[in-house]
Amino acid sequence: MTLLLTGLLLAIMWPHAQSKTQEPASTSELVLVNLHSRKPVPNQNLVIFVGSTVTQVRGHSRRMDLKTDADGVVSLTVPSGVLWFQAWREVTKPCQKELRGNEVWHGNVLFDEGIIVMDTCGAGLERLQPYLPKLRSVVPVPTKPN
Repeated sequence: MTLLLTGLLLAIMWPHAQSKTQEPASTSELVLVNLHSRKPVPNQNLVIFVGSTVTQVRGHSRRMDLKTDADGVVSLTVPSGVLWFQAWREVTKPCQKELRGNEVWHGNVLFDEGIIVMDTCGAGLERLQPYLPKLRSVVPVPTKPN
């Protein structure tokens, strides 16, 4: 009987114990792009707020300070359990009132199409998007009919 109870308890506890193991962090390359000029934005400071919930991200409790290189590329290491992101250029100077602290993006959006960067202070609309060096144009531009 004791062996049966031990086996039952182990069967119940095993999946819970497995879910507590920590997955390793993953690293991705992203590029900061000005959406008006369609060009990468080099040497810019970025603040990425991250969290496992939208509330954590909006509370700005976990942040990562990054800087794009000369090609506008930045390497982002995503800690285990992080699902939500918010990207800012300058945290101390909120310029775009309509976006102030409200736009939080899921990781699927960040790593598939990119997220809008907040507080660009007139520099133009910018997006932090996956870095795909083999593609010529970072942002597709529709052709104008003549």
